[in-house]
Amino acid sequence: EGKSARFVYLYERLAQSVERIVLDMAEELRCSDFQPLEFELGLGRAAPGAALSLDGGGSVRAAGIADRVDGWVHDGRLYLRVVDYKTGRKSFSLGDVYYGLGMQMLLYLFTLGENGVADLPSPGEAGVLYMPGSGHFTRDRRDASAESIAEDQRKSYCMSGMVLDNPEVIEAMELGTAGRYIPVSLKKDGSYTAASSVITEEQLGLLRRQIAGNVVRMAELLHEGKIGAVPANRNGRLPCEYCDYRSVCGREAEWPDRPVVKLEKAEIYEQLEGGQLAWQM
Repeated sequence: EGKSARFVYLYERLAQSVERIVLDMAEELRCSDFQPLEFELGLGRAAPGAALSLDGGGSVRAAGIADRVDGWVHDGRLYLRVVDYKTGRKSFSLGDVYYGLGMQMLLYLFTLGENGVADLPSPGEAGVLYMPGSGHFTRDRRDASAESIAEDQRKSYCMSGMVLDNPEVIEAMELGTAGRYIPVSLKKDGSYTAASSVITEEQLGLLRRQIAGNVVRMAELLHEGKIGAVPANRNGRLPCEYCDYRSVCGREAEWPDRPVVKLEKAEIYEQLEGGQLAWQM
């Protein structure tokens, strides 16, 4: 009472978005054998079970909070997936991971896969998923039917990410594998749509090695005092354009940056097999 019409409109729109998200999430869980094991799971420097082993010995410790960790027990093995809620239009990019960006969810997954969750069975890694956490507007014709608009909105809530190339695991993630909630669906010939969102255990191993190497390289650079402003350059656009710390950083336009080149899935794994980091500073 007493609020402006603009406030009332924004409040009601937000309430409708929250209701849609909650109902959609409940339906997604009803259609899946994966069930939430932990919410806001903290992985801290001092917490046990937060270490990720490195090739050649040693380990790094992961710190952070996983929004949700789901699990499914099959044949005595616990399959884990990490779900991250995003209020924007963030989508998973294998290319970003290759270049040392967007590693958070996979870092959590590998750490949990190595150390387990509580006293549950030995874990396996089933995938990572971004879940849209805000209502989405759709681009439809003025004469579009209510059913068409509803279908477009439904599609906007589909998660993005990577799932293990295992038919039983994928079926458990979404019964029927229609691709309504997870980023892949089963075709009549037995193959999957969005093959770029399916990953083998061997490829997961390559990503684990790459991420561990990236984390170690970052730590080494920080320890050496190398904190130069060398931003990622994606198609000529730099994060400096919207950075709140531009005046503090003092970066000049002619300074070097790190090009982020779009690569196909096969090219990325070919590079990962070589064991070379994709970036240097």
